[in-house]
Amino acid sequence: MKFYLRYILFITIIFSIEMYSQDKWEKMNYPLFDAGYITSFTFTPSGEIFFGTSRTGVYNKSKPGDGHFYTCNNGLADTVINYLTVDANGNLFACTEGGIFKSTDNGKNWIALKDSLTKEFAELISFSPSGDIFAMVDDGVIRSTDNGQTWTLQNNGMEDPYINSILFKGNEEIFAAMDGDGVFKSTDNGDSWIPTNKGIEEEFILSLVVNSKGEIFAAADSKGLFKSTDDGKSWSEVINGPGNKMLKYLSIDSKGDLFASANGHIYITKNDGESWSEIDTGLYNAHFNQIIITPDNTIYVLTPSCIYKSSKVLKIKKSGW
Repeated sequence: MKFYLRYILFITIIFSIEMYSQDKWEKMNYPLFDAGYITSFTFTPSGEIFFGTSRTGVYNKSKPGDGHFYTCNNGLADTVINYLTVDANGNLFACTEGGIFKSTDNGKNWIALKDSLTKEFAELISFSPSGDIFAMVDDGVIRSTDNGQTWTLQNNGMEDPYINSILFKGNEEIFAAMDGDGVFKSTDNGDSWIPTNKGIEEEFILSLVVNSKGEIFAAADSKGLFKSTDDGKSWSEVINGPGNKMLKYLSIDSKGDLFASANGHIYITKNDGESWSEIDTGLYNAHFNQIIITPDNTIYVLTPSCIYKSSKVLKIKKSGW
């Protein structure tokens, strides 16, 4: 599966770190044993934390005060979790090797989505502002307009419909980060797609984010960071960005600060990419797979073996890529 090929690529990045200042990251306890590696991480609107693993399903920090995570797999027929996320109503969705599962009771119970398109390998789920659900399965991109009850195939215009991430820009535009075809765009809720790659030098796009100005940033794997100021019509390389730095994951907080994982480090820019600083002191032996930022701007960094939580204020070190 392409998921595992990309994961192998992730873990080949060697992480090294220089000690400085007093940045504070809390390493959250995780029961390793035979659970496999952590594949994804999410939190509910009420603040509860869940993560999925490559062998033993979903974990939840459900007992206040003890700092540990516990499995919550009742009804989850497949415990190989490729992706885990939550919608605005707190419903959990798990993408597995054997289809998509949903929990409406905070992970206590799971049910398999019965549509034929959701019964096999699934890797990605994303929610539009209107509440429609988009997912990546073996057949390509699928969409549900009824909270996951039924699904339709949404590949029109895509030759090789394999997506790494989906970005919703307002209520009209959807951008797809393709695993080999650059960036695609839809203006009709996924009914049709067109390539929008002018200026992008990399076909493998791993992550997309948009800031409050409407500027879109694309993590273009080994080619670095690209930016569009015209709704994806054209792209330009962020010159002070990572270059050939194996850029993987992007995230933006509520203040508009942009975070990126590149070449085994975590970076932040407060000026839309003009300059960057490292904020990864205290993150040891880490291969960063995901950066999630809560509404109060707490930063969580996912690695294959653990989750790190930032302090509210991080010391930063001025740095180029």
